[in-house]
Amino acid sequence: MTPDELSTDSACPKCSRRREEETTNACARCGLVFAFWSSEKAAQVVKLDEKAEALWTQVRRSWRDEAKHDAFLKYCSIAGQLAAAGRCYRLRLDKTPDDEMAMKMQERIVAMATLTMARPTIPPRPVTRTQWFWMILVVGVIAGVIASFVMKG
Repeated sequence: MTPDELSTDSACPKCSRRREEETTNACARCGLVFAFWSSEKAAQVVKLDEKAEALWTQVRRSWRDEAKHDAFLKYCSIAGQLAAAGRCYRLRLDKTPDDEMAMKMQERIVAMATLTMARPTIPPRPVTRTQWFWMILVVGVIAGVIASFVMKG
């Protein structure tokens, strides 16, 4: 997809959804305010690289082959192109809204993108691994030894 393809007057330049009316100020799908959009921003839209384009072509040729979709999504995830992959499936859904495979892959892309944004939880360090624990333990042992000598003497 070129920036020119993304910036048509009848479609949203960001998500390619057809504009209902020319007087609409923002896209109903993605929320883009058209007054803030420029051709410089169109150049910043993530596009598929050559390998992703080749994989997408294979997907379109073998649409029902889930392995092709998996390979495409895996590559796009690794290459940081999930947004562009999502756009490909969204365009497919714009043409055929009842396409189950496109809906399924769109949901997977959202899940994959969400997982990349989730912060992994780091388990708390056990108390026995802290320096304070060992200092308190040593002080307690020394106090016990001193107390035992004082009690005997």
